[in-house]
Amino acid sequence: MLLVKALTKLVFAIQVLLSLTYLTRPARCQFEIIDAGRAFEEPGFLSAAGQLAYDDSRHRLAMIDEGRDMIMVFNLTDHSHISLGLNGELGRPNSLAFDKNGFLYILQDDNDGALKYRPELEFPDTLELSQNFIDKFRPSRIAIGNNFEILVADKENKAVIIFDKNGGAVRLFTDKLRSPDGLMAIKSGSIFVADKGADPIIEYSRAGEFVRHLAAAEDPALKFNISAGGLATDQRGWFYTLDITNNRVISMDPTGVNRIEWRSPEPAFFPRDIAIDKFDDIYISEGGLGRVMVIRKER
Repeated sequence: MLLVKALTKLVFAIQVLLSLTYLTRPARCQFEIIDAGRAFEEPGFLSAAGQLAYDDSRHRLAMIDEGRDMIMVFNLTDHSHISLGLNGELGRPNSLAFDKNGFLYILQDDNDGALKYRPELEFPDTLELSQNFIDKFRPSRIAIGNNFEILVADKENKAVIIFDKNGGAVRLFTDKLRSPDGLMAIKSGSIFVADKGADPIIEYSRAGEFVRHLAAAEDPALKFNISAGGLATDQRGWFYTLDITNNRVISMDPTGVNRIEWRSPEPAFFPRDIAIDKFDDIYISEGGLGRVMVIRKER
């Protein structure tokens, strides 16, 4: 009798383990490369592809060309574009973000402030980012919240600083951060960071307090570290980041339980950043081919 009970418990445990394995096993090959006929899709269009930013208010995509110290802003409807930096006004731009009204914010290397362009992209203002938290502040990612708060990640110092809309520092948070390289705030006010680790997407409250890792409940011994870069979300609320080490796209549902992995079938795929538009087209800047690839979830 005791033996039967023990065997029953063992069978039940195996069934639970198998069900968890099935639920958390990453799905593959659920995306397709599309040709939207835009100039930035051509290899070599960018000298050195950098970060991306999407403007929901005007359906525009901005991209950094690190090799030319320029930023191109594409109208995704009529395929026209504007180039910023032709006259040398940009000094090594490294990150950019749009706010909900279409203002473009730009961070630059060796500069603690930000440039702020109006939606027409003329005559930027300089926004000083005043803070006393970090001696050698090296901003590397920027995101704008729904209330125009400015979020800035410092990858080298393993920190994120929240500024008010005028550039005054409100608070710093570092809890659980190892190498923050993706940043966004959703409408509820929650902040999400793409970081380095086995569960690379981390949620924080609007005050910067740790909430959770987006992760499935699985054996830690089965996990492996990911150096995540870039962060975006689609209309369903799924999160997307890049596994920079293994050159692939990783997508997770809002719970972190279901995960999709995708790697381009094309050679020389070295993704740098990711953005998603309001129609769920996904844009990936590629360092190897100097372009922005467009992919779409298979329907």
